[in-house]
Amino acid sequence: MTLAIITAKRSDLSRILESLCETTILSVSEFTATENEFDAYAFLGGTEKDPVILPIDARLKAEAIQKSGKPVFFEYYKSLGDLFTSAPIDTVSGRMVYVGNDRADITHGDLLDDRANSLSHPYFFAGYDVTPILVYGGHIVKHSHTGEIPNEAPLAIWKYDSNTLVCGLRLCNFISARFAPFGRWKAIVSLIAEHLTGTPCDLSFEPSTTLRGAQPNVSFSAKINSTFDAGMSWFDRANLYLDDGKSGVLEGLSHQIFPDGTQQIAPEIRNDCSGEVAGACFFDWLLHQNEHSLARFRNLYEFCFEKMQVKEGHHTGMMRWSTWEFAICYQDDVARVILGALLAMQLTNDRTYLPAVESALDYLVSTTGCDGLRISRTDNFNYSDAASLHALSQTPGAFPCAHHNAYYLATLLLAYQLNGNRLYLDTACKGFESMMAAYPDTIREHSQTQELCRLVFPLAVRYETTNDPAHLADLERVINDLECFRHPKGGFAEYDTGYKAARSRTAGDEASLLADNGDPVCDLLYSLNWLPLGFSYAYKATKNKKYASLWKEISTFLSEVQFLSPDPSVHGSWCRGIDLELREPFGMPHDIGWGPCCIESGWTVAEILMGFGLGIHLGLTK
Repeated sequence: MTLAIITAKRSDLSRILESLCETTILSVSEFTATENEFDAYAFLGGTEKDPVILPIDARLKAEAIQKSGKPVFFEYYKSLGDLFTSAPIDTVSGRMVYVGNDRADITHGDLLDDRANSLSHPYFFAGYDVTPILVYGGHIVKHSHTGEIPNEAPLAIWKYDSNTLVCGLRLCNFISARFAPFGRWKAIVSLIAEHLTGTPCDLSFEPSTTLRGAQPNVSFSAKINSTFDAGMSWFDRANLYLDDGKSGVLEGLSHQIFPDGTQQIAPEIRNDCSGEVAGACFFDWLLHQNEHSLARFRNLYEFCFEKMQVKEGHHTGMMRWSTWEFAICYQDDVARVILGALLAMQLTNDRTYLPAVESALDYLVSTTGCDGLRISRTDNFNYSDAASLHALSQTPGAFPCAHHNAYYLATLLLAYQLNGNRLYLDTACKGFESMMAAYPDTIREHSQTQELCRLVFPLAVRYETTNDPAHLADLERVINDLECFRHPKGGFAEYDTGYKAARSRTAGDEASLLADNGDPVCDLLYSLNWLPLGFSYAYKATKNKKYASLWKEISTFLSEVQFLSPDPSVHGSWCRGIDLELREPFGMPHDIGWGPCCIESGWTVAEILMGFGLGIHLGLTK
């Protein structure tokens, strides 16, 4: 069996095919010139950005081979026979649907994700009878499988005739580009290999980027410490510090993984991410006496407080959201800017940042409703004078949403512990009373699981501050409710009773990863990322060993789903969406900015590291 692979560059697919039979790699010009004949031909165009158009002599030769009946595979070609293709479709927010016959590891209706790919799909004319194998279904609100195949869906892989298989995707570097689920794409590649070789193929290739896994022979302490260290090193490997933190940090990596395997940098410079990474740096210094991390902690807070905080006028104290959206203030994001500074002040005698923290909180309190809750955000252009801003405090915020308000209320209490300001205590207590009066029907952003996870740390701080048994009961109730969503393979699955979340099943906007309750998907951007700090702080506040056990369980899970990758910009990080049964990044990619593959420097990585750091500091790894 001899195979010719016509391609501009070697790729994941070409290397797999090379392992199966006697193979010759040819450029298009070499293919045109050669007099050698082969048993099968694979034309791989997916290494190129634009669909390939063969020069006329190469095209005539390729079509003569095709008509001879030899097995032929075309990938990402612009024209074939009498057919030609459209301009490529960006598939980043849509799903592929398998519509071929059931095979090992893949069945009719299974969903696949090709990340940020390009689909060059054909125009068909009357008289052509093709066999679809994979189609582009677009916006499908299902996690892993669908029983409804979109009508006239663009073809992604199809049989053109009995000996010609065509792929409109840039498939050839599917391993590097982290197509998912891996097993289903492996089945697709097996189908291609069998088409070319004429025999079943036992393919043994593995993904290049994986998750850390269980490490059964490594002690818990060593596992958690190595996970922490790998996470801290990621900020450097991904080149996220700007001027060593003096100009903040980059947001992280976007969901878009391009067909060559590169992942798009999220270029935003956000105040919350910068403060959260500062908090991670503090714990790296606290645990390891890493002076460079301490310097970065100071550099980052110089950026947050000296460059991103309003110093005069009726918005004095306001923390700006980002260097782009400069006049927006989300109280939850402000809370996470200052959280690292508050924890550092709590665990040391250094009060350097207390005046700046107080200024930020004073601004938030002055714009908080009379029920202790703040509206989701304020935009400066809506509040042009002090009177309009003051009016916010005269009416209820009426927004009992843990996602937006719980961490803000917690930071008020942490600051109260430092300065004894009764206004902070009274505002926070009133806000928590309003929120827990609405519980469990708080206003959900992405899911019910998210709301529960976002309440654990704030309620632990609340109990630590008040020592009120009723407040401990609230904490225990929330954690008990969260246990309902624990997955048998680790972590907590997304769930949303009644699908009430604002981002549930949305299109063209931010979106939940959850399609249907019971889906084995977890969220490390909006849910589980908060739990290491929440459970470790609950132990700190109560000294109850059950919270230490919960911290160990979630830390073990997060260690197991940390990335191991040859790509330094990915290794040691965590992405948003993990399928708990497959144990790989996989979930609905419909969120316009933060799909399942996004890696957030602040919200995800730094928050997990702060939670690991506090737990290690409290001796929970012993």
